[in-house]
Amino acid sequence: MEKIETRGEPSTRIFYRRNRVKTLLDLLEIPANERPDDLAVELVHPGAPSERMTYGDLWKSARVTAGLLERSGVRRGDRVAIVLPTSRAFLDAFFGTILSGAVPVPVAPPLSMGRREAWRQRLESILQDSQAGICLTLPRYFEELDATRQVAGQKVRFLSPESSPSPCSPGEVHRPEPGETAFLQYTSGSTSDPKGVELTHANLVANVSSICLTVGDSLCGGVVSWLPLHHDMGLIGMLFCSLYRKKPLFLMSPQSFMKDPSLWLRTISETGATVSCAPNFAFRYCVDRLEDEDLEGINLESLKVLLNGAEPIDIRAIERFEEKFRPIGLPENIIRPVYGLAESSLAVTFSKPGAIRTDRIDSAMLEEERVALPAKPSGRERVCVSVGKPIRGQEIRIADENDESLPERRVGEILVRGDSVMKGYFGDSAKNREALRGGWLHTGDDGYLADGHLYITGRRKDMIVRRGKKYQPEDIELAITQQETDLAGSIAAFGLETDSDTSLLVIAETRCRCRETLGKLETRIKEQVARSFLFRPEVVHFVRPGAIPRTSSGKVRRQSCKKLFLEGKLARRI
Repeated sequence: MEKIETRGEPSTRIFYRRNRVKTLLDLLEIPANERPDDLAVELVHPGAPSERMTYGDLWKSARVTAGLLERSGVRRGDRVAIVLPTSRAFLDAFFGTILSGAVPVPVAPPLSMGRREAWRQRLESILQDSQAGICLTLPRYFEELDATRQVAGQKVRFLSPESSPSPCSPGEVHRPEPGETAFLQYTSGSTSDPKGVELTHANLVANVSSICLTVGDSLCGGVVSWLPLHHDMGLIGMLFCSLYRKKPLFLMSPQSFMKDPSLWLRTISETGATVSCAPNFAFRYCVDRLEDEDLEGINLESLKVLLNGAEPIDIRAIERFEEKFRPIGLPENIIRPVYGLAESSLAVTFSKPGAIRTDRIDSAMLEEERVALPAKPSGRERVCVSVGKPIRGQEIRIADENDESLPERRVGEILVRGDSVMKGYFGDSAKNREALRGGWLHTGDDGYLADGHLYITGRRKDMIVRRGKKYQPEDIELAITQQETDLAGSIAAFGLETDSDTSLLVIAETRCRCRETLGKLETRIKEQVARSFLFRPEVVHFVRPGAIPRTSSGKVRRQSCKKLFLEGKLARRI
């Protein structure tokens, strides 16, 4: 007889069946056996009928993909790259690879990244690092991928069920052990080359179950997502969690959201979904792009949780989003900032339901002493947003350069320990020794604790040191974007070391081509930075929209941007 674990107050108590889901395979096989005709995923296509898939459908088609891989010579433990957009093909490929006993390696498809050459370089790096011999993709991508067929002397075969000469019979079902590698999640590479995070089934089940426990009865309805499936927040946070709780996932492509962000909100309204998630830029994007006429007929009253993660959180963007969409039913206090990273499967901390907790701290003390003290009435301040406390099974502490724990309100590196922490970086013992020390995962993120709540202050590698003070580029970028409306997209701030000090460079995307207008914009940017930080950027470099490299999850890749600038590959707007 199965044991039943109960959590929560009697009125909202949730029952979890222990020892039911042990691997990712169980997420699909259990409901496919028990409720095969229930809706699992519905793909939302703008202007066309949606595509509905039951648990039984997904299980059958995954077995067919497993048969294709087996017939192609894939063996247990082989890595299989998956270069597919948001589609049924991705779901079939991912679960079919697991069913075959191989290890999926999700990679962004070419259409999801603006810079083709950067995308090809990333793909080659991933194929070489993972030693994937087979890539599941679409026939229309074959020509695009042809340049990667020979990577470091290794031939890569491209397969697609669509191009199979004959229908494949279902393959054998390989049932993995919890400690086996489930898939390789390549980091977004915001500060370095992508690294293959090796996650076990046990890692992922621990993280997914804890996320679902934390969200609680809010996950009583469907889930709506436009987040890419090759990224951890879309794959683990949206797909795996909806399968774990056996709730339908209404899924659209990132391109559909970017083209018409009202589709996201309209899908929530039409399905009565209770949970969704987005990075911070999406909140700004919806406010800036959508007019009142775009919102006719939309009602957001069903939403219970709207998670905000994957990039620095701007409280003003959240406030504007709440103000804009409150008239169409957006409930109060449902936006919940969260923190996580691929190396810990996904989630590390969640904020609790209720008003978002903010901390106004003294900017000078943060820069000079690395301490987060309340701001003085007449001084410069930084508004930090709490990303909550650790979820079940996760533990955090803040450490100095010697890995010694720091007290509250002292800024240092965020360290994580728990069941969800990765097995390691695939095939890279040197990086593992650096990242996994003393039983703790060193995240590379800086932050501090206050009243037990975690506040993120930035990435250590991106930090700008000027005249002995340390500045986070996010603060400089935010000071600019909050005041300027003539910028068309990304903005990146970084330092260039000189013999005497560090120069500050700002790269900004804009559609403007007028020399006089750009001159005035440059002056305003320099003045705004000077007002906020008491120094000016030495260089403001304007580029076309889309020129600044971003990760697959939308984060600015500052180190890559810096490299392109130094190599003269970021053409000036005029």
